[in-house]
Formats: sequence, structure tokens, C-alpha cells
Amino acid sequence: MSSFKTTSAKEMSGTRSPQPGATPTASDVREFQRRFKDGMRALELVSGSEGAPFRLEVRSAIDNLHQSLWGCDWLTRVSVDRHVLSTAIEQLHSLQVEQDRADGVFDGLDSQFLTGEENVDVQQVRDAQFRLQSCWFLGRYVSLIARTVFPGLVPNKQKRRDRRSKFIDASDDYLVAGRLLLTDAYLLDRMSPSAVKHLHELLDGVDSLSRHLAEVLAQPVDPFANGSASESGDRRELILDLADCCFRTFRHGTPDVLRSLLDTHDIADHYRRDDTLKSLIGMALDRKQENVVRREDVSYVIARTHAEAPWKAGVWLPHLVR
Repeated sequence: MSSFKTTSAKEMSGTRSPQPGATPTASDVREFQRRFKDGMRALELVSGSEGAPFRLEVRSAIDNLHQSLWGCDWLTRVSVDRHVLSTAIEQLHSLQVEQDRADGVFDGLDSQFLTGEENVDVQQVRDAQFRLQSCWFLGRYVSLIARTVFPGLVPNKQKRRDRRSKFIDASDDYLVAGRLLLTDAYLLDRMSPSAVKHLHELLDGVDSLSRHLAEVLAQPVDPFANGSASESGDRRELILDLADCCFRTFRHGTPDVLRSLLDTHDIADHYRRDDTLKSLIGMALDRKQENVVRREDVSYVIARTHAEAPWKAGVWLPHLVR
């Protein structure tokens, strides 16, 4: 399997060396992911209870998560990565704020309704949302660059196709075996009514999931579906996923931001050019729009309404307030 750490001879002349110490270690990634998981669990426990979405205890949990992530050993030890990430996030946030003002997102915002407190400035709500978006961005970013640390995480197209086919085949066999159990009167007599109910529900769930997967897999589901697993393809896919990360959290992405996110990685200059990055940004937007249309929980109207502004189509923003 290819790795982002290796570089072909053809690309050597146009490759920059990563900054010293820039790539996080395996322990760095694990520490960050542990902090992210623990902090999100704490936030979900607080957010899940009744009350205003941005009440003080929720804002405090967001602050704790934000401080924990930026205080991990990797981001306190490697100033290059810390600067790159903070700069990229600030750039993306500035673009989002500019768009929000144009769209009137925060016009007439009821801060008392959102916080449950009197005389709370709207800026406190916006700051809390920004910190939460930053946490989600960092979480997604680290899960992507983990590919540079754990080679087994590098997407391999053939293996993905094989796993999908294997699951569908196994589901078919499972359903056949499960439905035969439902004809076994002696077995069913020994099972409790709740267990029989669970068996029916399980088989119905597997059947529904298998049908859904078959429908999804009948369409292109990979960014480079026709390409074979290769170092070049892996790099392009990493950049495309980074662009998608930007759009999913801040609704924007630019070649400058992507270049800054790639500055600490050993990737050839070809992948830093404006034309290459703009092409991949376009692919990320196209894929996101297509996925919005297919997903059942996001209406087609959203994608159609934002046809001329695809970065808004199906974007996920935590606690987006309008």
C-alpha cells in the first residue's frame, strides 16, 4: 500500500521537505483523538439535557473542549502546525462571517432564547459557535492526516470495493439463514416473545440496509472511482477530503487555505498549484451537492436553492442559528 511519506523519483525535483517535527507521531494522534472523544462526550451530555442551546453550561463545555484540543502535546510542541492550523481556521472563519453578514444570518437573533440569560451579547453566541466549529475542524483534520501516520488508513480503492462486495454477499447469506430460522417452529417455541421480535427487527434492518447500500453503490461513491490505488491518487484524495473538511465546517475553501494545510506535509509542488487545487475544490463541491440530493434527511430543495452557491448545499454547521 502506498504511503504519503514516500515520494516517487519523478516528483523528487518538485517536492518540498516537510517542516522539522511537523508530522504528528502516532502517540500525538492518539492523544488528540482521546481528548476529542472525551470532550465531545462531555459536551453531548450537557447539550442533550433540556434548556437553551447556548446556555452557560454548554458554552463552558465548548470552552473546555476547545482548550483541551489546543493544549494537546502535539500542538503545544510543534509551533509550525499550531500556526498553520490557527491561520487556516481564522481565514475560513473570516470568509464565513463575511457570507453570514451578506445573508443576514444573525439579524434579529434572540440571544436570551439561545442562552437563557438576560443581557447576553450576541457575540458570545457567535464566539461559542466558532469555537465549536474549530473543534470539529480539528477533529476531522486529524482524522485525515492520521493517514500519514498510520499507512493502513490510506484509502485503497480495490480493498474498499472488495469490502463492499463482501458485505453485500454476507448480508444475502445472513438473510437466507435468518429467514429459515423463522420457519423453525421448535426453535421459536423456546424463544421468548421479545427475542422473536428482536429477530424479526434484526432481519428487517439488515434487509433495509442491504437494499440501501445496493442503491448507493450503484452510483459513483468514490472521488476517483475509476482510478487504481496509487500514491498520486492517495495524495489527490487527501487534498479533496481536506477541501471537503473546510466546506463542511466553515462553508468555504480556497487554494491559499489548502496550501497552508499542506505546507507541513511532503507533497509535490504540483499539488500546491492554483489550477490543481481549484480543480479539487470543484470536485469537492460537486460531490457534496450530489450527496445532498441522494441523502434522505436533507431535502432536494436545499441543493436546488443553492445551485449557484454549492458551498451551502447540505453543509453541516453545529448549532447553526438563523
